[in-house]
Amino acid sequence: MSEKNGLKAGVKRKAMAAVLLLIFMGAAAVFAFSKAFGMGDPVSRNSRAFSKEVKQWISQAQEGDTVSLAELAPFSWNWVYTFDPYTAKAEMEKVLGCSGRELQETVSEGMVQLIFVEHDSALGENKVVGSICAYGSNLGYGVDLGIRFGRRNNYVMLPEGMDRMTLRTEGEYPRLVFEGETFEGVITELYRQSALVSVEEGWPIRDSGDQVFVQLNEEQTKTAAIGDRVKVNYDGMVMESYPLQLGGQMDTVILKDLKE
Repeated sequence: MSEKNGLKAGVKRKAMAAVLLLIFMGAAAVFAFSKAFGMGDPVSRNSRAFSKEVKQWISQAQEGDTVSLAELAPFSWNWVYTFDPYTAKAEMEKVLGCSGRELQETVSEGMVQLIFVEHDSALGENKVVGSICAYGSNLGYGVDLGIRFGRRNNYVMLPEGMDRMTLRTEGEYPRLVFEGETFEGVITELYRQSALVSVEEGWPIRDSGDQVFVQLNEEQTKTAAIGDRVKVNYDGMVMESYPLQLGGQMDTVILKDLKE
């Protein structure tokens, strides 16, 4: 090989090495970017897709319109959870039955936390498939899974299929609020902290039964009387004993109090 040809070959090898180095550096940069911003993570992809669907739906909806979270989440899930502020990751993992680096504790009532969990029947275990944890002002929307009467645990959970939300537009940003199911009836018996309510005709809960035990708050135990009409909100879950018991009571209003 002549000296000239040898120099050309050397230049080619150096050029090829430079190209390979650039390809390697580019691939490393893409990997690092993807890892930093969750582009290659299915949970992050699901979470971004959910937020996008929520904001698109809200932009076309009006106050009082309803939608299920299942309609907005373009992925499969079985339950969605939100935990009280400052609930530790270890406690969340205990409740969820799975771990995940996506789990973050909230530090304010103003933060939105949604953890979507799916049960993998093949493996017999749960897994996190979506996670939202941010201030509503940054997201541009809020999600409220509702308050349960007398709740003793540090979380609220909704199963897929019982997740219909109502759009409420008052406040700094629009919110999807779980308002549950409703019935009205008449108090027929009073106990220390509860009442037996006879459900009036026309309410869907009567498909399960017409008598329901309802919890009362401290003030209501002092003012409630047999014959009072009440309006009850609950999360849709009913334990079909007799009388019926509510799986998650959200609010009870004694209707006579509204007239005073």
